[in-house]
Amino acid sequence: MQRRGGAEVDGKVRGISVGTYYTRKPGPESERVMNAAEWAPIIRRCALHERAAILTAIEVAISGPQITTLDSNRELELKRWHEAAFNQFKVDISTAVGAPTELATRNIQFTYSILRGDGQRLDPILLKNAILLQINNEVQDRVRTGWSMMYPFTRPEIAPRFVVDETSGEGQNDFIECALLRADGRLEYSNDLWRVSTSGKVSLVRSYWEDSADWGSKFGILPGATFNPAEHVLAVAEIVRHAQAFAERFDAPINVTFLCEWRGLKGRTIAAPSAYYSVGGLALADGRKTMKEVAVAALPTSWADVVSDLTAPVVRMFNSSFQVTPSWVTGQAPKWLR
Repeated sequence: MQRRGGAEVDGKVRGISVGTYYTRKPGPESERVMNAAEWAPIIRRCALHERAAILTAIEVAISGPQITTLDSNRELELKRWHEAAFNQFKVDISTAVGAPTELATRNIQFTYSILRGDGQRLDPILLKNAILLQINNEVQDRVRTGWSMMYPFTRPEIAPRFVVDETSGEGQNDFIECALLRADGRLEYSNDLWRVSTSGKVSLVRSYWEDSADWGSKFGILPGATFNPAEHVLAVAEIVRHAQAFAERFDAPINVTFLCEWRGLKGRTIAAPSAYYSVGGLALADGRKTMKEVAVAALPTSWADVVSDLTAPVVRMFNSSFQVTPSWVTGQAPKWLR
């Protein structure tokens, strides 16, 4: 069901409508569900998904999350997708007018891949025109930033588009890409670059919020000088919630593998305005990668552990007494909905 309508133009809603259920029909087109015959396959898919989710949840409750060892081929596939997105980000920096070159060395990247038991791919048009917005709405039950990850913009200059990049590991399968540095060839918007595939792969590259002009003017913080754990825990929590919502669109999701990378850490100190951890140690290494594979069925209850496991190793790079723990993550969570 669509929870939010499309853009309003001349007093009329364009595209999708709030409170309406959509399905894929011949054409191909995404249209409203009109009768019982169209509902039958949808209900069947939902029932199969719920059956798998319930059985997995029971197994998790009895014996704990059973995480398979990340297969080397799948790890290579994930890293290939991750690196291809970053390489495109660097190309955009080199061609965008006014883009600071430091963006190429000071950025964060969040990538994940959903392992599906049946190898299912989602309908690309439905993913672009409806599913991404549905996921965005669901993520906001945990994180509301005002600048959501993988938001499907509708303005022509910044709207996501279908692209093919054989270096991504997707071969000739096209996927959705949004590259804000490319908008009108000028640095007008955020510098986010994100990619979403019909096979359940996602990657987002963006700069540090701590390096933004907004932070500099508010708090007098120089770019590349600080690292605010609260900002990064929030961001990782958002990508973990996004993965949970995306996985629920597949009939037989099994695991999600996360790959997070921080570049440009060297010389930063842990600092945050008006926080008890305002002073911290100095990062001596420049980058840090973290990986974790988790059962889809475990994400609703174990998300704080996942966020902690992905973020804590980065904070340890600062040799500070401050630590990111699951309890600290859940303590921060109420602030994300204000």
